[in-house]
Amino acid sequence: RVTIRSSQAYKGYLVRAVDRNASSLGSWFIPDYDLTSQYLHCGVDRPQSSVTHTSLTTSMYQLYLQWKPSHNYHGKVNIVATIVMNYTTHWTGVTSRSVTVIGDGQDDMTTES
Repeated sequence: RVTIRSSQAYKGYLVRAVDRNASSLGSWFIPDYDLTSQYLHCGVDRPQSSVTHTSLTTSMYQLYLQWKPSHNYHGKVNIVATIVMNYTTHWTGVTSRSVTVIGDGQDDMTTES
């Protein structure tokens, strides 16, 4: 589970998981109740590789998403986000602590490192 929280309201975002080479990997899952998020499919073989806001997004303080590693992936992953407060204020490259993916991709376990 990935959570983005802010003490200031934000209006937009782009979230992806990357390996040490900054390549996107894995798949995202948006909760059914979330009408303000949509998938981006970055490449033919990468469905649901990123998540961004929709035109329904107003002001947000938190976002909840789920991410699943690519099949057979082992190694470190970072969640990287761009957060938009308004047309002139935004942050790019907001990066999580590394997470180590262990397992066969079916029932992977993750641990913070």
